[in-house]
Amino acid sequence: MTTGDHPTDPDAETIGLPSDDSGKGSVPEPGKFATQGTPTEIGRYRILGIIASGGMGVVYEAMQEAPRRRVGLKVIKVGAASEMALHRFQFEAQTLAKLSHPNIAQIYEAGMWESESGEVPFFAMEYIPGARGIVSYAEKKNLSMKDRLVLFAKICDAVHHAHQKGIIHRDLKPDNILVDSNGDPKIIDFGVARATDADLAVTTMQTTMGQLIGTLQYMSPEQCDADPDQIDTRSDVYALGVILFELLSGKLPYDLRRQAVHEAVRIIKEERPTSMGTINTSLKGDVDTIALKAMEKNSDRRYQSAAELANDINHFLNNEPIIARPLSIGYQVRLFTKKYKRTCAAVFLLAISIVLGIFGTTWGMVEANHQKTIAIEQRNLAENRYDAILDISKDVIGGFYSGIVKLNAAMDVRKLVLDSSMKHLEELETTAGQTQKIRTTKANMHTLYGNYYAARSGANMGDIPRAIQEHELAIQLYNELITEGLTKLHFNVALNYSYLAHLAMMSKEYGKSLKLLDKAKRFSASA
Repeated sequence: MTTGDHPTDPDAETIGLPSDDSGKGSVPEPGKFATQGTPTEIGRYRILGIIASGGMGVVYEAMQEAPRRRVGLKVIKVGAASEMALHRFQFEAQTLAKLSHPNIAQIYEAGMWESESGEVPFFAMEYIPGARGIVSYAEKKNLSMKDRLVLFAKICDAVHHAHQKGIIHRDLKPDNILVDSNGDPKIIDFGVARATDADLAVTTMQTTMGQLIGTLQYMSPEQCDADPDQIDTRSDVYALGVILFELLSGKLPYDLRRQAVHEAVRIIKEERPTSMGTINTSLKGDVDTIALKAMEKNSDRRYQSAAELANDINHFLNNEPIIARPLSIGYQVRLFTKKYKRTCAAVFLLAISIVLGIFGTTWGMVEANHQKTIAIEQRNLAENRYDAILDISKDVIGGFYSGIVKLNAAMDVRKLVLDSSMKHLEELETTAGQTQKIRTTKANMHTLYGNYYAARSGANMGDIPRAIQEHELAIQLYNELITEGLTKLHFNVALNYSYLAHLAMMSKEYGKSLKLLDKAKRFSASA
């Protein structure tokens, strides 16, 4: 009788396992990897072939006689689990078998098998031929973002169910989340990692470098410390965040492929993950905030359960406010100042200079009421100081704002920098008058404001009318300065017209957009 002739239980749901660690491969046909040396029976299961083999064990296709059904039989390799882990495995086997959720591959039985090399644990679980990893499935079906999120929310519900039973997966990755032919996700290997995790060093010795790095991509910072006492349900939440990131963006938050293990661990523990919005602008806003919150370094700052993560996904799908928030201003400022120490030091010195300059100027003007000669000298000194401060403002504040944009800081942080800069300019203008330098810098600020209000935010397209108003104010100021002889500002006018053309195109005013582009071209030619 051939492999395909074995009858199966028609009511039994089954699960398949991918052939590699990428989560992007498909499962070979049953029995394809039958090899010499494969056992004929393991316990009460008749072996039909090998589905996959990895560092921790082998997955067999097997037939259970009573009830008669095809199963996936995962056998842990001898030496992959410590003696302590084997005792824990025996204790947890009954709990694992009690997991009952439509999106968790049911474990029919977990036990010990006496092989030629010694006693080893095995799991008998559901089996589906042809199942695909979740990322591969989403790509093959070309699922929309909404469909991917609906699929992901089911996974979160399944993980939460296991957590309520006191079971942590510890090895969540696309390879362990399969989607069947009906589009239903199934999580496999629940409890396998915990039952065989002796310690990170043992796992490292039992796997190839590529397999270890593949697992590291989804490991939380506390898992990288290899301290079991620090690992809890929030470690699974972190892995879910990485999977969400990959499912939506098609990339991983960290590129660890060419890193040594110790460097990969350092990156996971210390570096901030890439924002999905930098990969695809349609992923900016709330959905990016959700993924980043799930991947917080500090487990106390993550979602405290998989259910919380699922709830925020559903809030996003229903266009409701999410509970996650972008990093607070104070927290982002601490991260930013730690990364850009020199820039922040320059801004701090600028602030001190402004305060001292205003203080010195005010004192001089008080003295001017008593001595006309001193007043004239103080006025000249004040004007020189304001010009110097203004030059520093244009250089440092411009560089600082550009830096936080590249850092993908929250929109309220960007607004704070813009508002603070404009406030200083208005204070300078009140004291020193509407000088050309101040008006030029204000025009530059209106340009930045225009870009700020035009930025995408979540499912919205930004405040386009306000953005148009800011760019028009910039053009008005530039044109006034051009009539006063500052012809070099033609390029700035052209740039703002090009921004207005882009906004018109976003509003589907294509005729207006072409006219604005023509104006931009004319001013650019005069630059």
